[in-house]
Amino acid sequence: MAFDLAGAALARAEADGNRRDDVTGMVAHDLRGALTVVVICARMIVDETKEESTRQAAEEITQAAGRMERLLTDMLDVTRIDAGTFRIVKRPHNVGELLHEVQRAYGPLFLDRKMSLLVEGRPSPLVASFDHDRIVQVFSNLLGNALKFTPAKGTVDVHVVERADEVEFTVRDNGPGISSDALPHLFERFWQLDTEAPRGLGLGLYICEKTVQAHGGRIWAESELGKGAAFHFTLPVAA
Repeated sequence: MAFDLAGAALARAEADGNRRDDVTGMVAHDLRGALTVVVICARMIVDETKEESTRQAAEEITQAAGRMERLLTDMLDVTRIDAGTFRIVKRPHNVGELLHEVQRAYGPLFLDRKMSLLVEGRPSPLVASFDHDRIVQVFSNLLGNALKFTPAKGTVDVHVVERADEVEFTVRDNGPGISSDALPHLFERFWQLDTEAPRGLGLGLYICEKTVQAHGGRIWAESELGKGAAFHFTLPVAA
């Protein structure tokens, strides 16, 4: 009898979890649709108005909508991780092309903040097995953190090394560094390095870790105060 009650309770809990995931997905989808409309209207204002203050306000709306969309994506990913429905689709991809894509996408952001983004491409072909969009998301989180914590005129370096049957990527900055006490907590959910002025939900590095692990790789950080920080992650080499 007790076994039957426990089984029924477990079934109800799973059903409740599935309903929660469905509701979260629907809410995220509807909010993304609304944000898309906001962004389209803001861009129309930017393109059509000559009033500088109006253009600036529209640009700020676009940036705020982008931040909201990233938060929605993080929340939805965490829900999928908890539910065991977080999926990746691995395919062979050229690592050099990935690095060039990162340079093109994020280089202008670093220039706007008077910072340097140095990306090491590979002249010889190197193919790794990964989900392209998910790994771009990993780079987005790591480079976004570098933008937050590296001062103006600082440098962020991205490079790759092939090691046996895996490829190791590194994102290194020359910012203030991370204390030894904080390093073990970096990839914890909701944990934030800057507790006095928190930015975001503290989910980015947690999602990075789960994404890399889902690929069969590893992710870790190395740092000393005053000597910058380096984030490393690995992906399997394609057969």
